[in-house]
Amino acid sequence: MESGKQNSQINDPQNPKGYVLAIGESLIDALSHNYIDNLSEAKNLEILPGGSPANFCRFLQSIGTNAKLVASVGKDGFGSILIKSMQSSGLSIEHISQLEDHFTSLIVVARTKNTPDFIPYRDADIHIQPVAEDVLNGALLVHSSAFSLSKEPARSVILEAFRKMHSKGKPVSLDWNYSEKIWGVNNSSQEVFNEVLKFNPILKFSLDDAKRYFEQDLSIEQAKKLLSDFPAEVICFTCGS
Repeated sequence: MESGKQNSQINDPQNPKGYVLAIGESLIDALSHNYIDNLSEAKNLEILPGGSPANFCRFLQSIGTNAKLVASVGKDGFGSILIKSMQSSGLSIEHISQLEDHFTSLIVVARTKNTPDFIPYRDADIHIQPVAEDVLNGALLVHSSAFSLSKEPARSVILEAFRKMHSKGKPVSLDWNYSEKIWGVNNSSQEVFNEVLKFNPILKFSLDDAKRYFEQDLSIEQAKKLLSDFPAEVICFTCGS
């Protein structure tokens, strides 16, 4: 789904003079070893590096695209796992804050064939530090997630980075991986999402994200119709299996 012209500034993402900048969660996924229906059936958990923006950066590095991550982890064993994972992926840890007084965030996830059951335990990922001007100046694009925007002070840090990038004529990108379990009931997600839309973003939605955000059991075509009304540069819509 495309609504507007693609920004020419990212035609050559392998340009060594620039990079894709992601701001957001780097955390531990504690994934059930076997396929289960819900977490009450979990017996063993596998500890894996996770977090949507962090995974995005690892993938970009794996295909030869320069990427930088701004994130916060605890100065603990799980934080060490994340730091080592970034380094082994070729990611710089220059902009990763290791916090003494916060524990590394963790999500317990059921390995399922459908929408997974999960429980979030959040701390350090919320405490992202403000992004330096020179880091934004070197970026070709800045990316984040609904998960990261769900809590302060990370939300204000990310929105400020989006505003600055937009004022420089550079694109912003958002994975709207929305979940009420993350945001809480009677939350401000609509207000935050509308704020991001002011920047004419590149948007990524899944069918599950759309169902949760619009609070409707949508078909693929119904979701596409609703999403097509957003003032976005490009919309990437994924439909699971």
